[in-house]
Amino acid sequence: MGTKDSLHDDVLSGPGQLIVDSERRRLLIADTRHHRIVITDFDGRVTHVIGTGKEGWADSVCEESRFRHPRGIAADADLVYVADTGNRVIRRVDRRAHQVTTIAGSRKAGRHDGPAGNATFEEPVSLALASALLYIADGRSDRIRVLDLTSLTLSTLSLKPSANGA
Repeated sequence: MGTKDSLHDDVLSGPGQLIVDSERRRLLIADTRHHRIVITDFDGRVTHVIGTGKEGWADSVCEESRFRHPRGIAADADLVYVADTGNRVIRRVDRRAHQVTTIAGSRKAGRHDGPAGNATFEEPVSLALASALLYIADGRSDRIRVLDLTSLTLSTLSLKPSANGA
C-alpha cells in the first residue's frame, strides 16, 4: 500500500463509506471521486493509499490497482472489501499479500446470483461484514445481496414482513 507520497493532493473528493478501526486506531475511507481507498490515523495523517488514483479496473499490487468510484468498504484484521461501484464488482484487498483482487461481479449490469465471478450487480454502494458473509447494498436494484466469502457464492436476501406487521 502506498504512503502519503502517492497522493496527488491532500483533499478527499466525494468520500463514501467510512470505517473506524478502533483496535488499530485508523480510519478507512472510500475516496470515491479519486478512485482510491485512503487509510489515516485518528489525527488524519495518511498512512496508506490503495489504488493509483486513476479511474479504471486493474487487479494488482495495492499501489498499482485501479478502481472506478469505490463507495462502500468493510474490513477485518487482514482484509479490506471494496464496493467498486463504477466497475460493478466487489474487490478484496489482502493487506498481508499487498494485493487487490476482484472476488465478485462480472462487470456487467444485472441482478444475477450464483458463483461470484459470474454474478452481476447494478450498483454496489455499501458493505457490511458479518463473519464469513459480506452484505452488499445494490443501490439501483433495490436489493441487499449476500456474498458467502467461504463458497464465493452470491445470493439475494429475501426480506420478509414480520409476524406482527412491524
